[in-house]
Amino acid sequence: MGIIDEGIQFTHPDLAANIWTNPGEIAGNNVDDDNNGYVDDIYGWDFVNNRPNGFDDNKHGTHCAGIAGARTDNTLGVASIGWNVKIIPVQAEPDNGLTTSVSYGYEGIVYAVKAKARIISCSWGGNGASATEQSVVTYAWNRGCIVMAAAGNANSATAIYPGGYTNVYCVAAVSPSDVKSTFSNYGNWVDIAAPGNNLLSTVPYTGTPVYV
Repeated sequence: MGIIDEGIQFTHPDLAANIWTNPGEIAGNNVDDDNNGYVDDIYGWDFVNNRPNGFDDNKHGTHCAGIAGARTDNTLGVASIGWNVKIIPVQAEPDNGLTTSVSYGYEGIVYAVKAKARIISCSWGGNGASATEQSVVTYAWNRGCIVMAAAGNANSATAIYPGGYTNVYCVAAVSPSDVKSTFSNYGNWVDIAAPGNNLLSTVPYTGTPVYV
């Protein structure tokens, strides 16, 4: 699973066992061993700083990764909706918590496809569609990838993208009572809904592991 976001604190003890490692790359030799265009990308790629290993120092990417792929049955922290999935960290936006628009999101999708992700999570979006962005989504779809994207948090019926593109599963948020969350976008461009209020998950830390 590719998490296209602010990166992931892939050393978090509830995530580390589920972090993808690039089988075609040799760590630290400054060579693009698998000829994918990225040198030493053992734990994904940071498109913001053009360097290996998208590492999240903020919160959003690590929080999303925990919901999708925190380790299950390890007597630690939280259990994710995935069952011991492998998470590909892709940093597509600076660690600033502003994920309304992701600068390198579509480059991140292409990277995840080439890394053989089968599910690609895009918990972000912005206004305005483009043929180029749709072509990236179609590229992923044609290679067997399911792209999941957020509907957004503006309580609006106006489509945001990538959620509004063809061949994307767009996800709205519902409350614990199974009605639309007050903040969630909505409309016939939305495909499915999932719990979206006060979800307990992993966040970056420097001492004791944190769950928020």
